Amino acid sequence: RGGTWKMVKPNNERLRFLTRDEAKALLDDLEKRHPQLHDMVLLSLRTGLRPTEMFKLKGQDVDANACGLYILQKGGKRVFVRVPEDMIRMLQAYNRKSAEPIFQQPRKKAAFKKTPACFQTAVRKLNLAPEDGDSLYAITLHTMRHTFASWLAQSGQVTLMELQKLMRHKNITMTMRYAHLFPGQESEKLSIIESILV
Repeated sequence: RGGTWKMVKPNNERLRFLTRDEAKALLDDLEKRHPQLHDMVLLSLRTGLRPTEMFKLKGQDVDANACGLYILQKGGKRVFVRVPEDMIRMLQAYNRKSAEPIFQQPRKKAAFKKTPACFQTAVRKLNLAPEDGDSLYAITLHTMRHTFASWLAQSGQVTLMELQKLMRHKNITMTMRYAHLFPGQESEKLSIIESILV
């Protein structure tokens, strides 16, 4: 106590994100298997929302006029997140009352507390799970948020600071995990060595 020693934090950063084809296959499977889960996956892919943020969404949190959602972040802070209009229409189609959770467990009308098990059923069916069980490459509902950020970084159309804002990261350090995905000139620089060796 009072010393400089700190508990070592485990490296639990997800390394795997979905390709466009994998995301489409997952959405197609879930549309038949569990329509609500399909909508959660699509919402996270389009907005970067965390699973817990989606689970807590209520009818009153959808603001069609401002085209956004009032979400409850980690720590209990409520923030406004702008979302595409088609996602607003998708959520409004559930016709939930103000205090009702938008995504509800079948027959319970209660909010989800965890990802439905059929998500992993779909992941296994599509061979998206790592064969060796390495958790860094596991596909979870949170992977959709990671995919959202990775695709934006790869697009070359956002800056690191813009990505930080879109991801709602408290500091840039959290966003730096996507820095290697931004298009750069590394390939051109590596070809210098090739030309020297020829």
